[in-house]
Amino acid sequence: MAKLSLSFLFILFLVSIQSSVFAEDKFPIVSANGFSCSQNNDMVTCRGSFPSQATPVIEGTGYNVVWIRAEYPGQTFTYYSDSGCLCRADFQSGGEVKNQSCTSQFGHQKNFKGRQSSYDWCKKN
Repeated sequence: MAKLSLSFLFILFLVSIQSSVFAEDKFPIVSANGFSCSQNNDMVTCRGSFPSQATPVIEGTGYNVVWIRAEYPGQTFTYYSDSGCLCRADFQSGGEVKNQSCTSQFGHQKNFKGRQSSYDWCKKN
């Protein structure tokens, strides 16, 4: 009986270790589209500039993943550190998103109408 209890506790111990190891998702860190990213433990830092904007270098730091976003009159840019994707959203005069144009880490481009989500495409391309 003692062997059975000890074996059962050992199995529970292994399961708890395995579940704690997989409890946190690990995100890839991608440098692309003019942004350079690095990771120190779980902290991610990305630096870069958005195209055709007279802004200085922008830097963002976060836990596991960084999404750097900047708003300009009529446009918003977003860089995703987990895919290397850079997206530009253009707005209509009323403030609604007219379209989005995204460039993947490999240079593939795709346009999206309105507020259609680009995140899944960015992760795959």
